Amino acid sequence: MKRSPSPREKEKREKKEPPPRQPQWVWGLNPVMELLKHRPQKVVRLCLARGMEGGRLRLLQEKAQAAALPMEWVERKALDMRTGNAVHQGVLAEVKAISFLSEEALLELALPAREDNVVVLLDGVEDPQNFGAIARSALALGVSALAIGKNRSAGMTPAAIKASSGALLHLPVAQVTNLSRLLERLKKEGYWSLAATPVAKAALWELNAQGPWVVVIGAEGKGIGANMLKHCDFHAHIPMQGPVSSLNASVSAGIILYELFRFRRQVVQTPKSST
Repeated sequence: MKRSPSPREKEKREKKEPPPRQPQWVWGLNPVMELLKHRPQKVVRLCLARGMEGGRLRLLQEKAQAAALPMEWVERKALDMRTGNAVHQGVLAEVKAISFLSEEALLELALPAREDNVVVLLDGVEDPQNFGAIARSALALGVSALAIGKNRSAGMTPAAIKASSGALLHLPVAQVTNLSRLLERLKKEGYWSLAATPVAKAALWELNAQGPWVVVIGAEGKGIGANMLKHCDFHAHIPMQGPVSSLNASVSAGIILYELFRFRRQVVQTPKSST
């Protein structure tokens, strides 16, 4: 007769066995469509709200059917409960884990330092809405890669992916142990570094934006940490007028990245002689 395990043996076995995998979800029309277009292998199944069979959900259905992905139609209340009443737009995708790049993988993308390279470092940005919005601007404005720290940073959450409108599924994003060390490694390879801070004397438009750049963005309220600030070559503020004295992290990042984008693409036109 087979002996039943003792309580102590059961406890040891439970410690060795990994906990069951919790489903990871992505929701919202744009993020899920981006997944189906570009990374269908990451999708386990789709959950769609009953009563919303037409319009863009039909396109999602067609993409899912083409990729032979399982689909189920559920009550909208079930989607509300699963997302914590987030704005899911009637669609959820259960996905395999979407992981960050390693520091070495990011360096492989960022090096050698080409003239038009821009790398963004987020120092303490914990809000998923800001994280997602910054990623969206970064992808649109030609950023090579983005990095966050392992502590005090937003994760690759459904809310962040939704806020990025799917940009986090395309932009190379690394999670590193030490942002200052990464910054120093990039500087040694030829990058200039810019800290966006409202107390800087220089205005953003005074910057000569030629060459590869690392742009450091800090969290709202706290800003960039003192250790990161001392490692940056240049500090600059965004000139503003009116009663509002500051901008949130994602708006600031969008302005700075657009200024770098504009500077690199501006066309200097020589006036033609009228004679």
